[in-house]
Amino acid sequence: MEAQYKTKDGRLFIKIDAETPKELFKRIASVQEVFEAEAACGCCQSKEIRFQVRTVDKNDYYELKCSCGARFQFGQNKEGGSLFPKRRDEAGAALPNNGWAKYQPMTAPVEPKAAETVVLPAVIAGKTTPNRVTRSS
Repeated sequence: MEAQYKTKDGRLFIKIDAETPKELFKRIASVQEVFEAEAACGCCQSKEIRFQVRTVDKNDYYELKCSCGARFQFGQNKEGGSLFPKRRDEAGAALPNNGWAKYQPMTAPVEPKAAETVVLPAVIAGKTTPNRVTRSS
């Protein structure tokens, strides 16, 4: 049994082979889950998104990438290696922007400088007297 599937946005035509209707149903569902996961960026709503695979330390990372720099990641099942859209964090909470995120490098916290005391002259009744002011930089 064979089916030809066209994604919602019309960008892809996928040929799906299966032995039974149940198997075909599962395969179509898998195609829809991955290739129709997102039609637009969750950060900027642009439809200029593309598929990307990055390899880091011999591990492949599957994601959608937007022209604004945001990425949408797919997880991989340990058994079978199928893909699924990552919409929740490790604790199960929903991710912002429906899973889309832009990389923001961590910056080291800036240590506040120690307070210094500055002596400024003040004029009181025609006399100049020191006036202490503490400021933080």
